Amino acid sequence: MSPSPQISRRTLLAGVSGAALLSAGGVSLTGCGSQPTTSPGSSSGPLTLPAYTPTTGVTPDLPGTETGVPDAFLRYPDPFEATTATPGSGTAVTALLSSYAVSPTPPPQNAYLAELNTRLGAPLELQVIPASDYAAKLATTISGEQLPDLFEMLPSQPQLPQLLNATCADLTDHLAGDAIKDYPNLAAYTNDMWRTVVFDNRIYGLPVPRPVQSGAAFIRTDLFAARGVDPDPKSWEEFVQVCQDLTDPKAGQFALSQPPIAYLTGAVGGPNEWAEVDGALVRLQETEQFRQAIAWCAELHQQGLIHPDAFAANATTLGKQRLIGGQIGIHPDGFSAWGSLARFLPADQQNSVGALSVQGFAGASPTFAVGAGSTNFTVIKKADDARVVELLKIMDYLAAPFGSSEFLFRKYGDEGAQHTVSEGNPTLTELGTSEVTPVTEGLDYHLVDGVKVAYEGALQEITKAKHAFALAAEPGYVRSPVIGVYSETYSRTNAAFTRTLTDLQTGIVTGRQTMKDLEDALATWNAGDGAKIKQELMEAKS
Repeated sequence: MSPSPQISRRTLLAGVSGAALLSAGGVSLTGCGSQPTTSPGSSSGPLTLPAYTPTTGVTPDLPGTETGVPDAFLRYPDPFEATTATPGSGTAVTALLSSYAVSPTPPPQNAYLAELNTRLGAPLELQVIPASDYAAKLATTISGEQLPDLFEMLPSQPQLPQLLNATCADLTDHLAGDAIKDYPNLAAYTNDMWRTVVFDNRIYGLPVPRPVQSGAAFIRTDLFAARGVDPDPKSWEEFVQVCQDLTDPKAGQFALSQPPIAYLTGAVGGPNEWAEVDGALVRLQETEQFRQAIAWCAELHQQGLIHPDAFAANATTLGKQRLIGGQIGIHPDGFSAWGSLARFLPADQQNSVGALSVQGFAGASPTFAVGAGSTNFTVIKKADDARVVELLKIMDYLAAPFGSSEFLFRKYGDEGAQHTVSEGNPTLTELGTSEVTPVTEGLDYHLVDGVKVAYEGALQEITKAKHAFALAAEPGYVRSPVIGVYSETYSRTNAAFTRTLTDLQTGIVTGRQTMKDLEDALATWNAGDGAKIKQELMEAKS
């Protein structure tokens, strides 16, 4: 095993109370997305990241790669034990997190959650907040200094390093280097994941795993075949022809649910949010590749190949529904949506969800944006060492990897009650859907999970397709040059400027604005906040 990477960063201010920080900056939390996350740290010496130890309990049917292609499984393997002891001491564990699902029913009405508590050796008291209300709830919780044991933190919080220092446990001594070996399931988290929780040269949280793949342009392969359309266009001209062949406005048929900006940016070799050119940072929207993608999207819109509802507030949801219903041929979405899109189709059509392959247009080598494997993280409130260790052991239990008996129970409950097994694959029962799903929807995406793999249960062809897509795209994988780097100006201003850029993109695509408008906005940004952000990021990288 290679030595754990080290991080050396400069010192930030610390020692301010959580309430004071809130009065100065407020809480502003946003959802998933690629962005600089962690902070410049101290000059007191290099930090050794937790020693990476991949899971070895099961053998994948389709192996992944070190660069981010996930291990893939065609059925649930014979479970192994990933833990050796009950982690809790009987003291209740409180947790605050967001979710897009309904709040889970507590025990004793929820037999699954009651059994999970027994296995944890501690009652897990979940306060699940609708995602749209979470920022306000977190602000109130912090300002009232009534912190739960565990709570979800997102990386867009202004003055985040100072807030963490004031309110959250420093986990460095528990997790850095070989110390992570006391928590073997957390040790399977990659170095890039840990970089997203390093602040002020200290480890202040636990990353929540996500697929590193950013997304895909999903298609219905059966509809492509029925219309004789090539699912692998290898040039801009071929892509336009595909879109024209899929579009029939009189029949309510359109090629695209939304402008395929990310797909086209990758097709001309665009960067992942940022590029480092000659020692300087360049934002994606400043690049020629992005401008080419936007210009092409404007052509697609002008030809009537994009659905008229493409710019509605719920365009992504509508796009999913129309791809499933066959009114849309191509729908850009997050990589993890692949399996859920397939499950909404009738059984005889579920294997027909595919994705456009990653191809280079106009002579470019294509790129495919991949992330750190985590976009938000969980923190532990300040406590004595014994309590912190107990909470880390509980989180380690909940982070048990795919293939383990702990993972099987946490995701599916007890066989015969919350799930059944057919041909080696567990499926939730009606009881499991009502008891288990609200818990896992919150925990998996907003608190803790095992390292992500490609597994779609009985939909083996979808699992194969996901793995094949990720493997084929691997030569073009491009990571952001500012993974694990924090800019206070970015945290404070980026949400508003991103809205400005999104509005400009929409305006250019629909013909209401021009590329000159985008250039003017970027020039203004570069003369102010943009220059500060680039300077802060480059200083933090050094």
